[in-house]
Formats: sequence, C-alpha cells, structure tokens
Amino acid sequence: MTWREEEINLLKTLNYRRHELSVLVVEDDRVMATITSKILLREGYRVEVVANGDEAWQKILLQPPDLIISDWSMPQTSGLALCQRIKLNIEHPHLQSIYFIMQTVHDCSQHRELALQAGADEFLAKPVDPTEIKARVLAGFRYTLLRQSLEIANGRIAAYRSQLFAVQMICPECRLLNLRALSKALPHFQERMQLRGGTLGVMRIAVRDWVAIAQGYPPHIQNELVEAVSGRLLNQIPSHALTYYLNQGLFLCLIPEATEVLCAETTQRVHHSISSRSVVVSFNLSFLVLVEVTTSLHSGSQLSELTVEDLLTSVPQ
Repeated sequence: MTWREEEINLLKTLNYRRHELSVLVVEDDRVMATITSKILLREGYRVEVVANGDEAWQKILLQPPDLIISDWSMPQTSGLALCQRIKLNIEHPHLQSIYFIMQTVHDCSQHRELALQAGADEFLAKPVDPTEIKARVLAGFRYTLLRQSLEIANGRIAAYRSQLFAVQMICPECRLLNLRALSKALPHFQERMQLRGGTLGVMRIAVRDWVAIAQGYPPHIQNELVEAVSGRLLNQIPSHALTYYLNQGLFLCLIPEATEVLCAETTQRVHHSISSRSVVVSFNLSFLVLVEVTTSLHSGSQLSELTVEDLLTSVPQ
C-alpha cells in the first residue's frame, strides 16, 4: 500500500470516527469558548469546555481527551503551565501524547517559541478563524490516529519478535545463544568429543553482584550491560568456541579440543577485557563490571555424564 493510499484510508477512518473524538476547550472568555465549541460541534466532535487550567487538569486526569485547545492567558494555571504539566509529566506519561493546540492574542515568534518549548503541538492566533481552526484540529486528529496505528503496529511487531525469540535459540538482550540452545547443543558436543577422544572446556563467566544490579536498575540498563559484557567476551574467546547467555549475569563458553594452557590464557584475557575498564550505558551511567571466571575440562566418562544442570551450578544466587 502506498503512502497516498494510507492517507486516504486514514482520512476515511477519521471521518467515520469523528463523533468519537473528544476536544477539551480551555478558555476563560465565555464568548471565545462558545465560538470555538460551536465550530467543533458542527464538525461532529465531542466538545467539553472549562474556564481555567486547574479545571482542565482535573478533567484530563478523569478522562483524557484526544485533543486540547487552550488559551494562553488565564487566571490560576495558565495555558502554558497546563501544557508543560501534560507534556513533561513523568507520573502520567500516557498524557504526553495528547495533541495540544495553544491559542493566544500574542502572535509573535517569541510566544510561538515559548509554546513549542513547553510542548505545544500547534499554535493558533486569536481572533479565531473558523477555517483555520477546523484545519488545525483535523491535522491534529490525523496525527493522533497515525500515532495510535503506529503504536498498535509496533506492539504487534514486539509481540511477534518475542514469539520468535521464544521458539528460537537466541537471547534478545545480547544476541548470544540461550539456555534452550545449550540444551540442544550439549549432546552433540559430548558425542563429537567422545568419538574423537577430545576434551571439552567449559568456561563460566558470572557478573558479581548481579542481584543488586537487577534490583537497582531498570531492564534496559541491565540489557545494555549484558550486551557490553558479551561484546568484550566474544573478542577474547577462541573462534571455534560457542558462547551462551543463561540469564542472571551468567555467561558460558564451550570450547572444543581445549587444553589447560588454552583455558588459562583465555581466562586471563576474558577477565582483563571485561573488568579492566568501566562500561558506560544510557544516562552516562558507568559500571566497573567485576566478574568471576572459572574453567573446567571434561573428557571420557566425565564428559558423557555432564548435564546442563551441572553447567548451571555457578548461577549466582
């Protein structure tokens, strides 16, 4: 479907749903409030009118409108303060997407700049021009519906990706193989090493104090740490090794044909690469990631009896 076809469908949806779309008019001048509300009611929108920013805020908390048209200069809470309260509200982030049109008699670049900095999506000069207000409100609703459709599409994509990661064997945080992949791969490693009479090296890399990190920081910070550690880890392990992330800050490397010397050298490189310098993530947060690196060699009957549960014994509690 082309962008033009998408736009036509969006306009059809807008015309069909116009009676469902709500506008909150915030205006202390009764004449202006009546004029604005009549223009919008003729267009088929649902309209509510309040006289100041405090009344508007109470209405918004009870039932957020789809669009707000607010005067700038009002007693008590001004339109500019109301706009900032909505657009910069961390406690009620769902309100930030409400389309906000600021109205004022001060039609100058300085006032436009202040309104836009406060978060206003559009700026209208008084006196009200019916044609212009209808066009600006229509554009605002077109934007709102497009944003809603994108949010729905993104939600579907995220759900689809989660399903893919669930059936696949890749960890979404760092793109390493996951526990499911380890369960599938271990029997093949055991069979191959037994046929060759070789040795399988197992290296466990556990991030210290992971429980404290998980309790003190949000998931996206944890994911960035995991991604940074995995990148440093992959740069140091042998090219024929397979690396897994098993959650809770635990990484695991399976190294076919390993020797004590190879494991010792790799352990030293991995430890130095991860813990020698800080990891910087979002908001310029800096972490000195300390890890515990342990290795073990398995061959013969010891290798054949090795289970995934044995490999998980170093998961930090």
